[in-house]
Amino acid sequence: MLFARSRRPGFWERTRMAVLPRTGLRRAMRYRIQRIGRMGGSPHYLAGGVALGVALALTPWFGLHFVMAVVLARILRVSAPLALAFTLLNNPWTLPIVVIAAYELGRLILGDSVAGLPPLDALSWNYLLNEGEALLLPLMAGSTPLAVLGYFGVYWPLRRKVARMQQDRRARLDARRTAALALTPGQMVV
Repeated sequence: MLFARSRRPGFWERTRMAVLPRTGLRRAMRYRIQRIGRMGGSPHYLAGGVALGVALALTPWFGLHFVMAVVLARILRVSAPLALAFTLLNNPWTLPIVVIAAYELGRLILGDSVAGLPPLDALSWNYLLNEGEALLLPLMAGSTPLAVLGYFGVYWPLRRKVARMQQDRRARLDARRTAALALTPGQMVV
């Protein structure tokens, strides 16, 4: 192939480039937003799928993110593939940050109404194994506002961006089509 690499990158290099692209994070993010904007579908469909995935990534329902993404995407009529892809934001590197933020926010919201909840630094494996279900209430109370903020913090800006990208693309195509129709058969370049 004309533009193929001389050697295929190995697993570790592909992993490193997925986490920290050689071209930089800002350029990689802009590229991914452009890819989303070029996909078929309305701005609501595309931005809703991304926002749903981000919101579900901020919830403590580990192992159920994919199932919830598909079901909620069908109910909300948004892109299920994008929702599935963006639930992967909750991965082993970001999971501790999400859980700690949700737990502490839940303790702050619930206050002293939940008796016996230890502070985060006092949690032990023994507590988690014996009374782990007691952590579910503060995790849910803390993850709900995080998920709502994550949804709307992604949905509205991305919807506007996708709508603008699709409108600009349609305008460029219309201008090109109009210019092609204005040419006489003798002026057309093959």
